[in-house]
Amino acid sequence: MAVEMGRARGGIAASNPLAGERRARLAVVVGLLVVWAVGLYTAFQMSRIRAFDMVADVGGGYTSSAYTLLTRSPVIWILLAAPFLGMFFASRRKSGEESRIVNGRVMMHPVTGTYLERWVMGLGVLTMLVTAILLGSPTYIHRVLVSPEAIGQGFNSHVVGVVILTFGLFYHLTNRVLSGDFKDFLPSGQDFGQAWIGFKANLGMADPPAAGKHTPSQKVSYLLWLILWIGMIVTGAIKVSTYIVPLPPSIMGPVNVLYAFVLFLGVVLAAVQLVYTLVLPATWPRIRAALTGYISEPYAAEFHSQWYERVKERA
Repeated sequence: MAVEMGRARGGIAASNPLAGERRARLAVVVGLLVVWAVGLYTAFQMSRIRAFDMVADVGGGYTSSAYTLLTRSPVIWILLAAPFLGMFFASRRKSGEESRIVNGRVMMHPVTGTYLERWVMGLGVLTMLVTAILLGSPTYIHRVLVSPEAIGQGFNSHVVGVVILTFGLFYHLTNRVLSGDFKDFLPSGQDFGQAWIGFKANLGMADPPAAGKHTPSQKVSYLLWLILWIGMIVTGAIKVSTYIVPLPPSIMGPVNVLYAFVLFLGVVLAAVQLVYTLVLPATWPRIRAALTGYISEPYAAEFHSQWYERVKERA
């Protein structure tokens, strides 16, 4: 009986080779969302107004209130450690998660590779941009959060996004350097022209250019995001450092303006990409790939022909 049950389980595993991988991807997403939720909960708890009595120099006493900023708490050390944690976990990542073809689908995003990288950095950027908009930082036009407690919650939640993005960016860069494929993410000189052809191909107006794992338009988009990510991290690091070593207004003034400008560009780029991805049916398989890690063979052959041929040769 035990032998028969073992054979049955082996047959199920053979007929569904992606079952374990699906569980791993689900664990990545759920685990990240739990960490994100805990971070936001901590941000909200520390932003709660706490009243306390004070005694005026002249006259009677009065009541004031305050909340705690994450940058003035021990959490700031988590932010400072985020780059090193990202590099550490990337260096401990097991190699061998190569793209493969399973049941007519091609793995685009390995679980602990670009799949985890995209989810971590995407969630970090989303948190930063949404809280920045609510705080009125990128546009200086309208602030949705106006009460002291709401502003504190927005600021602390923004810091949570910074921590997640910082960890994700250093995890991503370390992964790409160690795997030796970082250059494959960056556009060459001809990719800028090919990106326009790829855009027309998504509209059905041209044939898609021959591309590797990343299309020319994706490479150009990546370069723009990389510049913005670095801008967010560098200016954000200077802003955080002033809570440890105060910096003069002559430095912090331009840094604050540059940080807000980078966030504004991030909002614009994210909005353009969101509309582009949702409106054009040719890009919908990439949304599915972000969730499942896979694209279909016909789609890979049409839009990622060079990479698809290499995957077939390895298979």
